Amino acid sequence: MERLMASSNSQFPTRSRSRRPMRKPEKQFPLLAVAGVMLALALVVGLVVVVTQKTDDTVSDNTDTANLVPSRDANDKLSSRKDVPGSNVPRSKQPTPGNQQPVVVDPSPKPTDTPSTLPAALTAETLMPPHAVTYVNTYCIDCHDKDTETGEVNLERESVDWKSEADRTFWEKVRTANHDKMMPPKKESQPREAERTQFNDWIAKELSETPIFGVTKARRLSRDEYLNTMRALFQQGGAKLPLGFPEDNELHGFDNLSEGLVTSPDLLEAYSETAETVADLFYPRKRSLDLQPTTHKAGPEDMAKSYSASSIHGDALRLVSRTNFKAFSGTWLDQFDAKVAGTYHIEIETSAFNAIRDNFMRAPMILHVRATESTTSPRAGYETFRLLKEIRVDSSTPKTVHFDADLYAGQTLLFHFKNAPIDFEAEPLEAHLRERFKVDKRFHAVWNATFGPLARSHKSVVRGLGKGWQHFHNQMNDPKLDVSAAARDPKTTAKVFRFFRNPPGAKDALPFSRRFYEFLAPDYFENGPALQLHAASVTGPLKLIPSRSDETAAKLKLKVLGIQAGNGTGEAMIEPFLRQFLPRAFRRPVSEETIATYLKIAKQSVSEGHDADTTMHLLLRKILISPRFLYRCYNGDQLDDFDLAARLSYFLTKQPPDARLLQLASQSQLRNPQILRAEAKRLMPTTYDAPMITSFVSQWLNVGDLDDIMPDPKFEFSALDTETAKRETFHFFCEILSKDLPVSSFIDPDFTYTTPSFSHRIYGLGPGPKRKSTENVNRLKLERIALPKGHRHGGILGQSAVMMATANGVDTQAVLRGAWVLENVIGMPTPGPPQDVPALTPDTRGATTPRELLAKHTTDASCASCHRLIDPVGFMLENYDPVGKWRQVWPATQKPIDASGVLFDGTRIQDAAAFKRWLVANVDYFGNCLSEKLLTYATGRVLNYSEKQEVEQLVTQSRLDGDGFKGLVLDLISSRTFMNNLYSEPIGSDVLKGSAGLQPVSGSTDTNAKPPADASIKQPFKGHEPFDKVDPNRFLRFSPEYTTIRNGAMWTRGHSGGKYSPFVGIPIDEIDCSISFRYRHLGDGKMLWLFIDGDDGFGGQDHVLRVQLLRNSVRIQVDGHTKNPKDPKLLKTLAQRRKQRPQEEDRPPDKVSGAYRVSEKLKPEAVDLQDKNWHNLQLVFKGDRVVIRLDNNRWTKTLQRPGFTFRKNMLLFMLNGGESGIEIDDLKIMAN
Repeated sequence: MERLMASSNSQFPTRSRSRRPMRKPEKQFPLLAVAGVMLALALVVGLVVVVTQKTDDTVSDNTDTANLVPSRDANDKLSSRKDVPGSNVPRSKQPTPGNQQPVVVDPSPKPTDTPSTLPAALTAETLMPPHAVTYVNTYCIDCHDKDTETGEVNLERESVDWKSEADRTFWEKVRTANHDKMMPPKKESQPREAERTQFNDWIAKELSETPIFGVTKARRLSRDEYLNTMRALFQQGGAKLPLGFPEDNELHGFDNLSEGLVTSPDLLEAYSETAETVADLFYPRKRSLDLQPTTHKAGPEDMAKSYSASSIHGDALRLVSRTNFKAFSGTWLDQFDAKVAGTYHIEIETSAFNAIRDNFMRAPMILHVRATESTTSPRAGYETFRLLKEIRVDSSTPKTVHFDADLYAGQTLLFHFKNAPIDFEAEPLEAHLRERFKVDKRFHAVWNATFGPLARSHKSVVRGLGKGWQHFHNQMNDPKLDVSAAARDPKTTAKVFRFFRNPPGAKDALPFSRRFYEFLAPDYFENGPALQLHAASVTGPLKLIPSRSDETAAKLKLKVLGIQAGNGTGEAMIEPFLRQFLPRAFRRPVSEETIATYLKIAKQSVSEGHDADTTMHLLLRKILISPRFLYRCYNGDQLDDFDLAARLSYFLTKQPPDARLLQLASQSQLRNPQILRAEAKRLMPTTYDAPMITSFVSQWLNVGDLDDIMPDPKFEFSALDTETAKRETFHFFCEILSKDLPVSSFIDPDFTYTTPSFSHRIYGLGPGPKRKSTENVNRLKLERIALPKGHRHGGILGQSAVMMATANGVDTQAVLRGAWVLENVIGMPTPGPPQDVPALTPDTRGATTPRELLAKHTTDASCASCHRLIDPVGFMLENYDPVGKWRQVWPATQKPIDASGVLFDGTRIQDAAAFKRWLVANVDYFGNCLSEKLLTYATGRVLNYSEKQEVEQLVTQSRLDGDGFKGLVLDLISSRTFMNNLYSEPIGSDVLKGSAGLQPVSGSTDTNAKPPADASIKQPFKGHEPFDKVDPNRFLRFSPEYTTIRNGAMWTRGHSGGKYSPFVGIPIDEIDCSISFRYRHLGDGKMLWLFIDGDDGFGGQDHVLRVQLLRNSVRIQVDGHTKNPKDPKLLKTLAQRRKQRPQEEDRPPDKVSGAYRVSEKLKPEAVDLQDKNWHNLQLVFKGDRVVIRLDNNRWTKTLQRPGFTFRKNMLLFMLNGGESGIEIDDLKIMAN
């Protein structure tokens, strides 16, 4: 790639460098450094040409439907996968979904290939005016010429290409750094205010005179948009994507930006497989007709047992009870299920046991035989299962009943005693017992003696089949029992039955009968009445019947595709389908050429001998992997009305455009401001759980991360509290939007949404609920609670969810909160710390509060320019603890929190309340920031200078007009920024073929890289290492007797003979990074243990994280460090070590740093890794968090620890693979 921002013929005026010494290269230019990095990213992303635009429909659809998905052979099975997308890349070398690599094509198209997005008069570069050259030469060039390029920023140029997105972005960053007085650094000579203003005005004037609106790269459907589109298209509201479907990359805070929506081979394969699954719903695979009937015989021992419903006695299984639950209402054949849908011959041998015992069961016994899925929950209602046969059982001798019945695949027989004497419910059981009392006085007396005390004291000794039945049985056989007592005390009987129906204080609110009826079952098992099952047999299938998938497919075809069974074959069925389905799938009308293309595919399929169903299956798959389906704004250039309909709908509903929007688009009416505004109002979300609200708010305010944060137990903050906090923020946003409240309501409202319990415990509001809350996630209901203006918990900057999202669950960090507020509330994002500045670490030698600690850390001039912006805002929020509770002192020191500071405009604030007052008084900062976030989310791009200027005008005018938030959103939708879309790159269909290949970056292939000065220092691994050709000398630890490179993988086997298994050490040099690789056992080895080593925070090197991959579990250990020998965590670590290794001495502090290792072992988690297949592991470090993924998302773990912010310098494998060994391949180490 051409050197970033270098001017090919820069000829600056000659200047003397003797005025002041050249600055050391290691000192950074923070904001402009980010400009360079961002521009580099923009240029790299610019290479991700998603597809090549085809203007001819016939050519386009012919290419996008060719060789994209597995075909079916004559037996309707998947043939070889040579035509799977990305198959030209070996499967073992394809990227994992968690680390998608873009599919790229030739990054240098001919000039005629891409039409200019600007008038021809603007294509020439413009010379910089003399005052700008003088300004740069005087205040910037010493650090930012082409030789020095501090922060990779080169200002040595004499002209600017204002049509270039890269140049515009670069100079906008330069203007921002100068306007905010971040540059030049404070210790350098400063320009006069007039000079600074003139320089900034020149840049602003040029940016304004060359306005560009809507420069967006190709944009595919995001993961959520794709799922919602599939649901809408096929009317499958509850459908979910398969496990392992690749996640989208997050860029600039959102996961739906075009730059981040790359298309990887794994994603293409996921599209293909999902299309296959959907097509199977409508056209299931054909079943073989050559099936021979088989017979399955079952005795009592082959039937399911329920301790209160069935019991084996002799050669029979006895049934005595009935409930609405499958498990307590009978039994089923648990060793049989039908293999295919068909008609089966069924034989059942039954008899009645003691049916007329004491004459309290007079009616014949009724046995219901039903069809049930063998996998159905035992608590499923039996009446939901299809009735096959009702059998009257009135003979005490066994009799066999024969009948034929239809069973679907996976079904078995369920036997239900329809009129069993013992009933689950209170009323029928009471009626039965009263009948029994009439004929069995002894039973009545025992009943009252047993349950009378229970009804009075609510204490029981009779629960269950063991203790309860034995107690009852003993009393029945007690010769001293007063049989007449019950007759003399009818009140006790009545009281017991009232208790039966509604026991006072029952936590589960279940009638007594539901919890204690089962103790009666043994009496009926032994003495009757009971229904007996002796044997059952099932023979079949005698004939095949339509399966449920066939029946479902027929209904779906009629409902979704408009195809009725028997409605012709070939083109007679296919062409009408294409004409009605293609416009819905592509979200716009289609041409006759497009229809002809798909008809040609259908004809070819039929000519090859495939039937109509197989051909339709093929067409569905082709449509679902077409770029016209997977991409928005497929036609490029300006948005037409159909593109605008899609943008509006996906923004406000995350759904494809509905029929009304498409109709207006077809009539070219959507660009009418009144109509567009009316449609936006119609689609505006009105509920807190609307997809747009939950998606946008989760990403804007980072509350979507709350599920990954585990608050310290000392905060007494439960999972229900986390859900309450999230919903509060969703409700809050929804209320301001739907009620059109002022934008300032986000900062200082007079209300919030929460529960009485939460508001009392977390916010200190109100007396709290009178009774202990019984809420759970399913019953959680938030209330609108009034707040006084200026309340410390009012608005987003006082809400628990936001405070949690900007902390780590254990403690707070003023820098992180301050930077977050600047970026997401004020709209002044700051760059990350320079690479040569160490992470903030505890200082036990003098700093006593976070403010003092940070003051010691920010004495470096390269830090101070940003921290002047960040720190005052961060400290202003220090009164909020990690879950949002208010506190007055810093917990570690018990010193009063000093929340005062000076803002970037010179305003002095004392606390959070003062900051909110300032923000309300300057609400346009927040209005601009929120509006930019909304448009970024809606358009899928970061706004450029022209668009930001339009946003500022809209926000100001909205405030002056007294409009609320909904009015502002409607104005944004009517803006040029929202309605325009000039593509810098056309799109087409080539990307979906996977033919462009993958362009891996490997740290081992740079032939121009200079060797390190010290030959003993190993060059860090970076990029993609496929182990095809690698020098073992690059490893930190590498024993040739155990490890070798073979067949493109690293193979380690055997035992070292010492304390540990063989090691392999790989040098790395990263902070925020992604580390991924795949491994497999070749034999019965025990485990692979992965160590991440890095800075210990005190100048030493040690373990940071350990991931142990056993064959049946994953074990994780986090290693922190402290210099305090009395640190409670250290004492706990030492105690555990002494217990496990009593013969060993305590581990001494590090010789270099003097720090002690503090180890935290997490509970092992069961994961089956017994097989010998390849397994993928990925670790993504970002800030103080790491996400660990095994086999994509098969098993994941998110951890948050302060030590993860330090630099990582070694990846260490300890491998115990036995003699067969372990292979490791496809190692990727990428900076985030």
